[in-house]
Amino acid sequence: MLSAAGVSGADIVPEAGRHHLQSPDDWWAIAMGSGYRGTLAQLDFETFSRVRETNLSLLRASGATSIETNVLYAVAAKRSVRLRRSFQLPTSS
Repeated sequence: MLSAAGVSGADIVPEAGRHHLQSPDDWWAIAMGSGYRGTLAQLDFETFSRVRETNLSLLRASGATSIETNVLYAVAAKRSVRLRRSFQLPTSS
């Protein structure tokens, strides 16, 4: 992605993490407060409810007490590009 945007030499650092869940409902609060919210908001009510219940049911059945919260951090500098004017202003007569 960075390369396609003209960024080279990025320093990419992975960071492993876990987030403790007091209950499966914590996972849903996390999902709704993340970038997934936009995807979930596009679902119709029935599908949204089904996705929510399926997630919560799986967490309950597995006895999950935490979720992975791994991230990748990327730091880079993009070279400045000067724009040239390729047009001429009309001259007055």
